[in-house]
Amino acid sequence: MDTSSSRKIASSGACLAAAAIVALSAARAQTPPPPDMKNRPPLPPGMEYYPKPILSHGRWVLWHGKGRVAAGEGRQDKAAAKSPARAAAPPKAAATATTILVSVGASTDARIVEDMRAALGPSGAAISAKVGAATSKELADGLGGADLAIARSDGIAVMEGASKDAPPLAYVAPLFPETVTIVARDGVASLAALDGRAVAFGAAGSADVQTSALLFKALGIAPKPSFLGGAAALAALAKGDVDAAVIVGARSSSPLAGFGADGGFHLVDLAYDPALRPYFMPARIEPSLYPKLAPQGAAVGALATMAVLVTRADDPDSARAARVAAFAKALFGGYSALLKRRGTPEWSLAQFAAQVAGLPREAEAASLAADAAKDAGAGFAAFETASREADAANPDDRNRAFAAFMQWSRDIGR
Repeated sequence: MDTSSSRKIASSGACLAAAAIVALSAARAQTPPPPDMKNRPPLPPGMEYYPKPILSHGRWVLWHGKGRVAAGEGRQDKAAAKSPARAAAPPKAAATATTILVSVGASTDARIVEDMRAALGPSGAAISAKVGAATSKELADGLGGADLAIARSDGIAVMEGASKDAPPLAYVAPLFPETVTIVARDGVASLAALDGRAVAFGAAGSADVQTSALLFKALGIAPKPSFLGGAAALAALAKGDVDAAVIVGARSSSPLAGFGADGGFHLVDLAYDPALRPYFMPARIEPSLYPKLAPQGAAVGALATMAVLVTRADDPDSARAARVAAFAKALFGGYSALLKRRGTPEWSLAQFAAQVAGLPREAEAASLAADAAKDAGAGFAAFETASREADAANPDDRNRAFAAFMQWSRDIGR
């Protein structure tokens, strides 16, 4: 294109722009001023006023038909109505979480709940922990308002005869054994030697305190309780403030690991006395677990209590019962996910199919456990027989009872 053509186009464009400006100015000059709304004419039938005059095609419009949307308003709503697929979906209601009561100071129990929350959450099971006492008193008070509780078998046994007004309980599943060990200064020769001496029972208000008190009461020993648990109890023992400490919990989270490296402390051998049978199972600590605390490198007798998931059994038609049933289904169906998570090692010891003496199983869990039980009943019967016949003073009998218990554990199908 030559220079003269470019100039003609530019000149023509400038003329058109000037003409448009002149036309717009002329139109504005011809538009009458807006009418005074105070002196507006009366409404025709079926009409209603605009909030202010609307300029349309060079004329001021004061009213519109009733039901018509005012100019510029509601256009997005109309578009959404024409295209319902594009309209925003209403937000989903948040699922009500299943709450699980765990004892204060029970680090393993808290980690177990976190494992369940992470592994079972994708299946739709919303889970949260509620920290409390989880003692027989709180179980009798309705689990402190929680849907479930991780309770110990010794606490459940105490509750059974504690209150006739307590709501009945049902269990969903046994979880894992918690070991009861006592570590003492080297001057303490036996468990009986702790009579009248200071012993750390556990954190105040915890299930550890109940377990410790039950143990000593059953054996007729009366130490002076100190309400310290875990690392705090061992620190007090190291300083000489107490003569012994009761440590209850899963082995993976035991504060005993690394304690006593400088010597001066040992694990007290706990003989499986018949008086302990309603509350505890026999256990054994191998010297390789705590080599600095095992006297002369020998295995040490210990006790075990079972961590059990329990719930109330007095309102089967409630929303709480529905949450528990859904949780039980997710738990039994999600065992492989719990193992794959590689969280708390105790999941490898989980015994969902085992039975808890004296309690019924929650209905959904009972249905799910029926096929998994298989030969577990015969194995547990063998353990009970060995336990009844065990002579507390005879190491061979104690070992036989322990071996029967471990065989029962292995027999349970998962």
